[in-house]
Amino acid sequence: MNVELRPVDKDNFEEIVAMPKQDHVAANIRSLAQAWLYPSLRPRAIYADGKLAGFCMSGVDDDADDPADRGIPWIVRMYVLPDLHGRGIGSAAVRLLVAEIRRDYPAAARVRLSTHPENAHAIKVYLKAGFRDTGILDDGEEVFELAL
Repeated sequence: MNVELRPVDKDNFEEIVAMPKQDHVAANIRSLAQAWLYPSLRPRAIYADGKLAGFCMSGVDDDADDPADRGIPWIVRMYVLPDLHGRGIGSAAVRLLVAEIRRDYPAAARVRLSTHPENAHAIKVYLKAGFRDTGILDDGEEVFELAL
């Protein structure tokens, strides 16, 4: 299966907004609003074999409360349509997003993400990609980290 990340644009915006909301993941319209408010966030459409399969977003939190956390890239959202789970699309999208982060933030030593502790499927994908549980809880979500 060919998985790729594409910018969100006028051709895929409506379809991304219409995606069903999943447990443990913010609605895509909220993510797009956040990207509008915070230009460091980069929303991406996930395509599998040329068809829209999900949505993801990455960026740097320059407003972190702890100055040591500023400038760390994050995978802010990762969403694959439920009927496409288990096909490797999420794993491929994570690899592509990490590659973009390595390219765009060459000085970054790590990338982080967080997920709800009950989101076992996502946790499995992240661990398989090399992320490790930091033991940190952020707004009730477990924080995972990957050394770059």
